[in-house]
Amino acid sequence: HIPDEVPSDIAKEMLEFTDDIKQNMPETNLFVSLVLPKVDSSWLEGINCLNNLIWESSRRRGFKTIQHPHFAGRGVINDALLARDGIHLSRLGVKCLGVDIKLSLRNFTNF
Repeated sequence: HIPDEVPSDIAKEMLEFTDDIKQNMPETNLFVSLVLPKVDSSWLEGINCLNNLIWESSRRRGFKTIQHPHFAGRGVINDALLARDGIHLSRLGVKCLGVDIKLSLRNFTNF
């Protein structure tokens, strides 16, 4: 967990930032990336809650959401995608992140 912050506060801050961008540049298509896990599974519940809030709020605002299905599933974190420190991405994780972004862009644009 992040001290003194709950997922709803973090999601609110993230989406206020995107709202500011959209207000200043209304023609911009926004893509909001969901939060990636870290190896310490005690964070997974909070990250899942945060991602659900981001997903729902982004949909209501008309923002596109970049999902990362290979990083965690069914309560298990794919630690092969994370570096030894358990926080940063491994080389494979960077490739997977790139694929997630590319697929999202292709799904929502005419590339």
